[in-house]
Amino acid sequence: MRFEQLALWLAGLDPWWMISLGISLVILDLLITSSQYLTTVAMALAMMGFSNMLGLPATLQLWLTPVLFLVSYIFTEKLYSKFSTREAPYQHGIESRIGQNGYVIIHEVKNDTDNFFYGYKRKIDIENHGNHLPEIKRTYKIKFEDGEVLPIKEFDGHLSHGNKVKVVEILNGAAVISKDI
Repeated sequence: MRFEQLALWLAGLDPWWMISLGISLVILDLLITSSQYLTTVAMALAMMGFSNMLGLPATLQLWLTPVLFLVSYIFTEKLYSKFSTREAPYQHGIESRIGQNGYVIIHEVKNDTDNFFYGYKRKIDIENHGNHLPEIKRTYKIKFEDGEVLPIKEFDGHLSHGNKVKVVEILNGAAVISKDI
């Protein structure tokens, strides 16, 4: 299809069908997919329908199509960023934990795969490069009297399981604690 034929085909589309297809895509996006991509296409289709209603020349409508997609993408990015910057559900009311006391829970995850690999390597008498100790990762959490648990973000010092601590601040959904009670 040549450029002129494509431009004439686009200009020949019924603008009300383009606008109704755009509205349908917005509804579909809101109810099913919950992404901004169908809304972007829907807004571009609606703007193309309005440019068709204004009676713009066919070649101008065709050249405007990518521009309208870009404009609708920028608009929906700004629109969705306003909706998505709301507070996450797990952080709702978390600020009330400041000043409360709780107990430290330490969870250890030991990586035993190194033991398996290097143990096998020792069995077949291939060169062994040093002593490979398993890596132990620890996560520290604070448990409150009502049973709620929050991760511990920062602490300067040594923590043991069961230590009583106080929440000083909340940073990004995690507790900054103080051991001085």
